[in-house]
Amino acid sequence: MPERLTDERLVAPHDGGCWYCHKADENLVFSIEWDAYVHLTCVREALERDPQDAEAWVFARELGIAAEIITELRVLRRVAKAAERAHRRAERLDYAPDDQWAMRSQEWREAHRALGEALADWRRARGE
Repeated sequence: MPERLTDERLVAPHDGGCWYCHKADENLVFSIEWDAYVHLTCVREALERDPQDAEAWVFARELGIAAEIITELRVLRRVAKAAERAHRRAERLDYAPDDQWAMRSQEWREAHRALGEALADWRRARGE
């Protein structure tokens, strides 16, 4: 591993930089499988961007964080399903007459729109 650095610098992976971000710092771990250094946070971020990233899964399994990430993904799926149910309920309320729904304000519509956009992003990430 390169000597401890006080500042981050970009270094090619074949010269000791992170496989993903190319930074060389004291947080790097070595992958025997890929013969390269990597940050655990970079592996996590790669899997957040693309849960099907085969390289990132190899890193995760080898470095002992795959089970943790799989658990997090399961939780995230449950949260997304709950948010989707809330979104459907909120959508029905959004079209209710004003006298039946007190929270029909600009704030509510913005929150509703943001939730809908987040769910759309989640669906795209899942390939739906």
